[in-house]
Amino acid sequence: MIAIPLPFILSMLLMILAVMLLMQRGKSAVPAFLCIGLCALTTTVVGLRWTYDLTSLRMLQPVLASIIPYSAWYCFARAHGQTKFSYIHLIGPALILAVTIEQEFYFISIDVVLTLLYLGYAIALLHASYMRDGLMEDIRLTDWELAGKAERTAGYMLLLSASIDVAMSLDTSFFNGEHTIVILTVGHIVLIPVLALAVLVTSTSIRSSGQDSSQISKDQSHSLNGLMCHSASASVLTKDEADVIVNKLTNLMESKEVFLDPDLTLSRISRKLSIPARQISIAINMVFDRNISKVINEFRIERAKELLCNTGDNITTIFLNSGFQTKSNFNREFTRITGQTPSMYRQVNGSKNNSK
Repeated sequence: MIAIPLPFILSMLLMILAVMLLMQRGKSAVPAFLCIGLCALTTTVVGLRWTYDLTSLRMLQPVLASIIPYSAWYCFARAHGQTKFSYIHLIGPALILAVTIEQEFYFISIDVVLTLLYLGYAIALLHASYMRDGLMEDIRLTDWELAGKAERTAGYMLLLSASIDVAMSLDTSFFNGEHTIVILTVGHIVLIPVLALAVLVTSTSIRSSGQDSSQISKDQSHSLNGLMCHSASASVLTKDEADVIVNKLTNLMESKEVFLDPDLTLSRISRKLSIPARQISIAINMVFDRNISKVINEFRIERAKELLCNTGDNITTIFLNSGFQTKSNFNREFTRITGQTPSMYRQVNGSKNNSK
């Protein structure tokens, strides 16, 4: 029987995953497709380099490795509404390429540059995911918690990669590279698949309706009914300003019932209210002391409670008609808000039909 080295099996699985994602999500999945494809290519190169000792790939391997952290970061930056490319991100890969081509550049260590790159992007991801008002503007509100965990996971994976680079450097210095294969194997078996899955989770949570290009005009970001004088990036609101925003949001939910849209995003709410997303998020946190995802879910749970008491619909129909996409998320939020499961709530409060 022909034995296929593990790196190549992993590469094939990642490429299948990337192609399936592109086929299902279309253009919106292109960044994630490229990121996962890059992970697959890097794994293949590592396998060829160390399984068959192809030293000709020595130059390609670090260059590919230097692009991975940016590609992952960009996939999550899209979730925060940041899609503009900056040439500053080319500095790391360009420096790595220069070091591998020109011997005189070797006073700069490739390992040090890679470690700093991964560490920098890791800190950026973790900072964004742990910010109290971290804006995941284009992520479906039902997936905020899951996407946040994916972003933190990606950050920790980049930290792990940085530690792997340090470990390889130390192994080369003190043990003549005796443990390099083991370090690389552990790193690529754990790091790359988990990083790819984190990117996949976030990519599938981004609304792909083609509405991402719609933007709030600049003059809207400077005022709100004459009360606000903040820029679009304002991070401070007065209590009165926050109350005005929350009242507008409440009126929108009650009159238009947009919370019933399972694909609802913060950016869509922002466009409907003509208020910058950051101001909405800050206002929600100020008034309710929780993020907008939980607040929207509270509107959905209220609708679910009505349906549980006044209809004989089963639980699946009710959570779908309340704006939720999965039963697990519905049950978790229902229990958080009411302290009861949907079935218990129906039994206690009565219904026309106890079917589930």
